[in-house]
Amino acid sequence: MYRNTECFLPMVIKAREDKCLDLLMAGRGKWRIIEQDMFGDYPDRPTDWHGIYLFGIYKIYEEGDIAIKEELEKALIDICGQEGEDSAYLASLAWSYQLAFENESRAPFKLEKNRILESIQTCIRNNKKELLASTKWVYSDDEYPNNLYREIKLLNKYLTKLGVDIFKGIQ
Repeated sequence: MYRNTECFLPMVIKAREDKCLDLLMAGRGKWRIIEQDMFGDYPDRPTDWHGIYLFGIYKIYEEGDIAIKEELEKALIDICGQEGEDSAYLASLAWSYQLAFENESRAPFKLEKNRILESIQTCIRNNKKELLASTKWVYSDDEYPNNLYREIKLLNKYLTKLGVDIFKGIQ
């Protein structure tokens, strides 16, 4: 059971109107949506991509506004240009939801992978030092990665199963 499904569509519409879809997809500032389900809130997660996709972006697309597909692709690429040491992580994680929904045939469209992949890879290369130093969004258990770079590496293990290798060609 998913709570508050009605909040996502207006948020995506407003983000598009304000030309802030990239901020919504990154969960930056007022555009962050704290994930909730029947068990409560998850304030340690960057934003609620599951809800944004299923109850916002896909709904808009299914209602005939196919421009949202290109806007989403641009937003994922634009996240990589945002200020903050977590941009590559947020772009990777936001894109992972789309890739998973495509893989499960739950997405009403597929994004062109190469431009997004190149942007994320460039962001990782340009910000590797900051990613290695950042513990933002990272769990502090010994069994989990202790910086964003390793967190992206861990996410990449999942992404390779979906046909994307973010670290291909990155040392």
